[in-house]
Amino acid sequence: MKATLAFLTALPGFDCVMHLAGKAHVIDKTKVSALDEFRKINTELTLNLAKQAITAGVERFIFLSSIGVNGNQNNQPFLEIDTPNPQEPYAISKYEAEQGLLKLAENSDLEVVVIRPPLVYGKNAPGNFGRLL
Repeated sequence: MKATLAFLTALPGFDCVMHLAGKAHVIDKTKVSALDEFRKINTELTLNLAKQAITAGVERFIFLSSIGVNGNQNNQPFLEIDTPNPQEPYAISKYEAEQGLLKLAENSDLEVVVIRPPLVYGKNAPGNFGRLL
C-alpha cells in the first residue's frame, strides 16, 4: 500500500491526535487474506499517520485499539499488565499497530497512549453487537 501524506499539512499546530478510525470487519473473506486486509488499515495507515504526527510536531498520539489484543476469553477481568494474546486478524492488526506506535515513541518525542475498549458500536452495528440485538 502506498503511503499517503494526506494529514501532513493539517497536523502542524496540534498537540494531540486521537486516532479512532479502523477497519473492524472483512465482508468478503474469499478475495484476500483477512489479516492482510486489516493490516493495511489498522496497522500500516495508523503508523503512517503517527509518522506524519511526529513530523508535524504533535506531542501525544491516542490510539483506540481493542480489548481483543488481550485475547478472546479470560476467567478474570483483563488487566493492563496481562500478556497480550490476540487471536483474530483484527486484534492481531491492532496489536501490531500498538507495537509499531511504541517503537516510534521510543525514537521520537511522541507520547503514545493506547486504549483497549471492549466494544464500540453505533446505529446498525454489524458483527457481534448486531447479533446480540
